[in-house]
Amino acid sequence: MFGAGRHRRRWIIAVWAGLCGVGLAGTWALNASSAPDPSPTRSESPECAKVIAKIDAQLEKARKEGEDEILGFGSVGSEDCSAEIEEHLNER
Repeated sequence: MFGAGRHRRRWIIAVWAGLCGVGLAGTWALNASSAPDPSPTRSESPECAKVIAKIDAQLEKARKEGEDEILGFGSVGSEDCSAEIEEHLNER
């Protein structure tokens, strides 16, 4: 009489423990695969954004042509974008 009740309770506890384990494993997997927080957006001027876009285009062209070094770039315009360019290149 008491044996059937114990068996049922053990079965319920086993199912409950299994579901908890699956939940913990799922939580761990989601935390491990989540992307890092996006970096804060830079506030660069439109002129600096154009210069950075030109630099990226030149870098991509050089990469496609198999060049592994670029010595310099032409004039960057009237605005000093050196800090923004350096930050952008360091992120690559």
